[in-house]
Amino acid sequence: MSVIIRLFLVSFLCTGISAAEGCFGYELLVERLENLENRLTNLLATSQDVVNGKINELSKNIAAGNLRISAGSVKIQNATDEKFSTITSKINDQNSRLEKIESMGKAVVKMLEQSHSGIETKHSRLTERLTTLETTGDAILSRQRSAESRINELTAGISTLGNQSRQILKNHNDLVVASCDMPTISGIYRLQKPNMNVFCDAVDAGGRWLYIQRRISDDVIDFERNWFNYVSGFGKIGALSSFWLGLEALHQLTSSANYELLIGIKNEHNVFREARYSEFKVSGANDGYRLTVGGYSGTAGDMLHNNAKFSTFDRDNDSSSTKNCAKDFHSGWWFDNCRNSNLNGPYQKASNGYGIEWGSWADAAKFSKMMIRRK
Repeated sequence: MSVIIRLFLVSFLCTGISAAEGCFGYELLVERLENLENRLTNLLATSQDVVNGKINELSKNIAAGNLRISAGSVKIQNATDEKFSTITSKINDQNSRLEKIESMGKAVVKMLEQSHSGIETKHSRLTERLTTLETTGDAILSRQRSAESRINELTAGISTLGNQSRQILKNHNDLVVASCDMPTISGIYRLQKPNMNVFCDAVDAGGRWLYIQRRISDDVIDFERNWFNYVSGFGKIGALSSFWLGLEALHQLTSSANYELLIGIKNEHNVFREARYSEFKVSGANDGYRLTVGGYSGTAGDMLHNNAKFSTFDRDNDSSSTKNCAKDFHSGWWFDNCRNSNLNGPYQKASNGYGIEWGSWADAAKFSKMMIRRK
């Protein structure tokens, strides 16, 4: 309590009090009050110090706690951040994988779309081709039907022509001619002398030819015959048949007029050539039906033996002193010393390697013809 306040209190309390009584008691009270004030002041100061100390200690403790909390929080935060970072990294990895998968998926979808588009395009093209093929097939079938119809018409026409040809040939058979100079149509005619059927060719090489021999694959007959068969002739006279006219007929024809000879040969390699002789004559039986030929021209080569007699396996007239050429070469022919030509040889090669022979150019010919014509 301040001095002024104390003096005021003492003056107020001592007013009216006698001098005897004095103000001593009041002074003691004031002193006590001062002491009490001092003690209170000290107590207040001490309490304040204590409180301040406690406050300071508490502040320190709080600060320390805050530090611990801060450190823990930092650890927790760091751990949390680390886990978050790990999780974030994993999420990023997953996102990256998902992005890759999504990219791959898009690529696959694009490929599938392209494949689907390609398949649709191919399907469209195949459909177009199928349609075209069907159209072409229909056209081919239509053409085939037309061709079949045409073939049927041609077959009928050929049949009709065949009938007409047979009738013409029959009529030719009834038509007697002095020689093949007369017919203007190829076919079978009846000769006056010798009295026999012959085939006249009115077309080949100017026409007027009389066939004396033919070998064809469609009518293979055996030409390994005896003397009598070759003299009288064998086979069927016709346009599509193999035959030999006969030696006696050749003698009668060539002794009544001058004749030329035309030979046509197709060898085993399907090459066709001709040999032509401006002179051709066959003598009679007493002379062995000796051959007289001359004036060769052509592409096949001159392979006939002038002045050779005709031989068969049972009538050896060849010039060889050691062998029977007709027997060894399985035919009848104008052999000299067995070789050079043999148009009556086997249609298939014999064991000696020879068939229908004409020099070195043909040893297994597929076709031959011999025709004579009046000069």
